[in-house]
Amino acid sequence: MSKLLFLLLFWLPHFFLFYGQQIKGTFTAHAGQRIALYKYIGTTSQIIDSAEINEGGEFRLKIPKTYLGMGYLKTNDNSFLNLILNGQDIFLKGKHLKELTSIIVSESIENQMYYQYLRENPQRENILTGWKYLLQEYSTAPLFKENDVELKIINQQIESVENQDEKFISSLDQSSYTSYILPIQKLVRDIPMSAKHFPEKIPQHIKAFQAIDYKDIRLYHSGLLDDVIQGQYWLIENSGLSLDSIFVQMNLSTDYLIENLQQDEKILNEVTEYLFDLLEKHSLFRASEYLALKVLTQNSCTLNDDLANQLETYRAMKIGNQAEELLLTGLSVKQGLELSNQFILRDISAKYKLVMFGASWCPKCTHELPKVKSFYQEWKQKGLDVIFISLDNNKEEYLSFVKDFPWISTCDFQGWNTKAAKDYYVFSTPTLFLLDHNNKIILRPNSIAQVNAWVGYYLN
Repeated sequence: MSKLLFLLLFWLPHFFLFYGQQIKGTFTAHAGQRIALYKYIGTTSQIIDSAEINEGGEFRLKIPKTYLGMGYLKTNDNSFLNLILNGQDIFLKGKHLKELTSIIVSESIENQMYYQYLRENPQRENILTGWKYLLQEYSTAPLFKENDVELKIINQQIESVENQDEKFISSLDQSSYTSYILPIQKLVRDIPMSAKHFPEKIPQHIKAFQAIDYKDIRLYHSGLLDDVIQGQYWLIENSGLSLDSIFVQMNLSTDYLIENLQQDEKILNEVTEYLFDLLEKHSLFRASEYLALKVLTQNSCTLNDDLANQLETYRAMKIGNQAEELLLTGLSVKQGLELSNQFILRDISAKYKLVMFGASWCPKCTHELPKVKSFYQEWKQKGLDVIFISLDNNKEEYLSFVKDFPWISTCDFQGWNTKAAKDYYVFSTPTLFLLDHNNKIILRPNSIAQVNAWVGYYLN
């Protein structure tokens, strides 16, 4: 037996064992384009297979038997089509991926039911929106306040349409992926409408989010993991509650998320990193600090090193803590003039010190840090001085960036390995710390404007 024949006989059974199923489709509007099939992995996606669509609009793609979750087709013109991938063959026929109403699905019963719901649900949603608008008008307009009969009819119609939706989902095979994913998609889809028109439903939605099993592998492969996380925190933020109550609710959601994921370190790390970045991006620092401390104090979870370092900044560098004394040994300059090669932070004798970490390659730094020049003399007169620690690697770029800064700037050209950055658990730029003369952390500003507001309020 030849070596090639042996390899084919060995490999082919494994190929069909893993793939076995296929998507066959005809979309005439995409003839000549390339089409790819993707699967969802947490908050990202990964390509499974791709092919050229022939002149007749036909293509064929392989589906892994072992994957259960949502996937999507994508063509050169950035058209998308979601599919349920459960190891079954899928036959599709239509003109264009975006023309959902014209697409015919055969073979895959789950996808047939899924697309039936996608076609029917917008009609129900439009009718429901109309009835709810009428309900609001009849309930608030003095002219119709006494029309109890009309209000009763409107409420009956709303209940009838909502029951149709629930009846469709309950009619599905409860072991199917379709019956799992549709309620979650609906929950995410309802968020904007509830926040804008029906705030009384917000507590119900928040409870629904807090009841989701985030370690369920079906959710991990749904393409909804980021939407579910982002959606519930957005809903809480826009719930109309007081600021303190908003953070209480966010922390309750965080408690549930982290405790729910304790037994799955992979998803725990991914969700924690995504949520931390989300909260920081939206300046919800009280919530991100709570998340960091929550995760770091859990005994049963293991964090990857990068994430642990990112979160550690909130435990080691929280307001009220004593910051490390910094020994600065790099190239230090002030208004372009080179200074002593070595000094410590305490050498700056001001009552307060703003320590800024950044770099010339950081777009936000080049926008934010030069603003300090317009405030610096006033700050200094009031007792606040500035030290800039650069994470640059290139000497010329560093000197060009700091040449006009009237405060001390220093750089050892070690980038993220700069000892000061490690001592202060810096994981992003710019990062700011406001210290008193004993290096006690007073504030962790998120912008130069916040520093200036602090100066205006506390140092006047």
